[in-house]
Amino acid sequence: MRSKNKAERNLEKNSMLRETFYRICQNKLAILCMVIFAIIVILVCLAGVIAPQGYDEQNVSNAFKTPSLQHIFGTDNFGRDIFVRVLYGGRITLLVSIASTMVATLLGLLFGCIAGYFGGAVDNVIMRVMDVFMAIPNMILAIVIATTLGSGMVTTVLAVAVGSVPGFVRIVRAPILSIRTSEYVESARAIGAKPAFIIIHHIIPNIMAQVIVQVTLGIANSIISVAGLSFLGLGVQPPTPEWGTMLSQARNYMMRSMYMVTCPGIAIVLSVISLNVIGDALRDALDPRLKN
Repeated sequence: MRSKNKAERNLEKNSMLRETFYRICQNKLAILCMVIFAIIVILVCLAGVIAPQGYDEQNVSNAFKTPSLQHIFGTDNFGRDIFVRVLYGGRITLLVSIASTMVATLLGLLFGCIAGYFGGAVDNVIMRVMDVFMAIPNMILAIVIATTLGSGMVTTVLAVAVGSVPGFVRIVRAPILSIRTSEYVESARAIGAKPAFIIIHHIIPNIMAQVIVQVTLGIANSIISVAGLSFLGLGVQPPTPEWGTMLSQARNYMMRSMYMVTCPGIAIVLSVISLNVIGDALRDALDPRLKN
């Protein structure tokens, strides 16, 4: 009987995945954005293969070269190939953005599950603390943390993650308030299952749809925050390329060489828009209220 129940659960899960995939495929804009973001990820991952010469190779005689077949995005004030730097900079931007979102997700799951499952005074304390953090704009909070702890990749991850935690806590807590009174949770509690077991095996699997959507949107927001911190000189430091750092270095040459700002700017815009559209498509596909 146990194996049958497991087989039924697997069949139901596979059916839900197929239905979700089918619904996403109906959204042509989402498919296009998936392709665009996949291309960006592949290019930045293969930066070492595409551009083996490295991102900091200087040739002052080639400074301010406009885009051409030899230098697709042109060169900067030091004669460095901007296309190469965009590729390597994308590695840093995406890595830091994904890392900060994962940290925020783990903390959000932890505090959101505790607040939603136990409720009462525990819920009030956690949510009031989250309200305090939400009252401070994410970018300002990130700037304060980065200024206090100093610049660098690890600090940037922490600064961006802290501002994202309240949003994840609210996304996680809301469905748990209703799930915790469901029959299968009450049954698990009746047979002596501990809260940690119930949360991990019965609650988290049922809220993963909301979490996945929030992760997708969270990465997009993190890209903006990471680039913003680097632009202000509080994030990743030169000579390491990062899209925000490249924008900061190129702002003095906007009137002379607009492409120096345009290329990393387009990379940020395409990544953020693609992730937002993908997140919206996932939300629509996973929302049971939109199913026929």
